[in-house]
Amino acid sequence: MTSTTTPSTTSSDSCLLKLSSSSGSTFDSESINCSLKSSDTTLSDSLVENVFSESSGHLCLLTEWKSNGVVNSSSSDNAAQFCDLFKGCELSLDSKRLLCVSNAGGNSVFSEVLSFEFIKQLFSKSNVTVSLFKTEMELTYAEGSKITDFALKIENNLTKESVFIGCSVTRCFNFLDLSSTVSRSSIKHLLKKKLEGVISSTKGVLNCNMKKQILHVWTSNSATAELIKDVFENDIPEDIKSNTIVLVTVAESGFECLFKERGDDVSRAMSMLGLSSMDAAFNNEEESL
Repeated sequence: MTSTTTPSTTSSDSCLLKLSSSSGSTFDSESINCSLKSSDTTLSDSLVENVFSESSGHLCLLTEWKSNGVVNSSSSDNAAQFCDLFKGCELSLDSKRLLCVSNAGGNSVFSEVLSFEFIKQLFSKSNVTVSLFKTEMELTYAEGSKITDFALKIENNLTKESVFIGCSVTRCFNFLDLSSTVSRSSIKHLLKKKLEGVISSTKGVLNCNMKKQILHVWTSNSATAELIKDVFENDIPEDIKSNTIVLVTVAESGFECLFKERGDDVSRAMSMLGLSSMDAAFNNEEESL
């Protein structure tokens, strides 16, 4: 079982962002309907302000991703289910890079690809463009530093200002029963570990001027998501919350592949999508930092 976390805004306001698809192109940014279930109608603006702000404050967003019914939620084939998510649309070049390029290990590629797509869509609502800057193995660090999953370039389409932020992706769930609530002690342990890792990698990265980081937590039920938020607000020291945006996303029926990826699932998904490791060799021009 892996567990993770969720910060909250300094004013303790929390928002539920619901992403759902209105057509078969589930993860095509043009067809995803991103709506807020919150009294905070300025949520997207608050997110952008936090990213471009010089302050070290933290922000927590509670979010939810719903399947549009196209995905086979009863499938025990993780690779097939992952591919179903992309029926009718083309994977972006950035997503192909994340899927095809090796990471530092662990069965977490599906969750990282979907995290990138989720974040890209979330920011697009505020006239901001998100692109993949460096993958996990393209980032370099000072000796002894923790590492993060990938780095993003975020550009304000109106002001043309751009910043680089890291993204650490994790999952909080019970492998044997996705509907069960993860224990408070497990959440606290893993949240503390992940937040400390975020701070370490932000300070230690050498080839990306990270402004701050997003900690994206996938979880399999709403009860766990709410408990993550409560643990963050009440059990976690302030010094390891700073300079971090936490997204906690509930992904229930239709997204089991997020949590149960294993073995050769990624290579099989690549084959089903007609991709190979050579497809990862996209031009990745060095940014002038």
